[in-house]
Amino acid sequence: MLHAMSALVSDHHIRDSLFELSRTQSAAEELKCRAILRLVDVSQAFGDELRRQLGASGLTEAGFLVLAHLIHGEPAGESPTEIGRTLPLSRQTFRDVLGRLEVSRLISREHVAGNCEHSIISATDDGRQAFQAATESALKLINLMAADLDDRESSLLDLTCIRLNQQLSKLKTT
Repeated sequence: MLHAMSALVSDHHIRDSLFELSRTQSAAEELKCRAILRLVDVSQAFGDELRRQLGASGLTEAGFLVLAHLIHGEPAGESPTEIGRTLPLSRQTFRDVLGRLEVSRLISREHVAGNCEHSIISATDDGRQAFQAATESALKLINLMAADLDDRESSLLDLTCIRLNQQLSKLKTT
């Protein structure tokens, strides 16, 4: 959904319409409109670069998400069904990701004693290493993006994002 919205507000016809309408309201409205749309652009560009970095580490976004859950999730030793319920992936995507991770030897399945239909999945040592490498790559990307921000700008950006999230939460409840 976020990708669809990002693409929607990235369309130059839609952006032009938004800017034109905001300009008729006030200079402050136009400034806010431009700021939010720039934030969307940066977020989308960051997401694209992060996906590229994950790919260089041998992972997809979904694979990274599954490994994160297996490595840091609670409780350990969950079945694929239990894990699948907690992740924002469709059943089919989740099954496909598990298959790819297993073929790549990043996860392993252990059948529950006496029950061939139920299994427990866990990250292998290779899976932990791939996850660690991808996490280090993601942090490096974040640090590169923020390299020219001083502490005041970083704090202001953080506060701004908090306030924007609060506004979105209010919109969801109305």
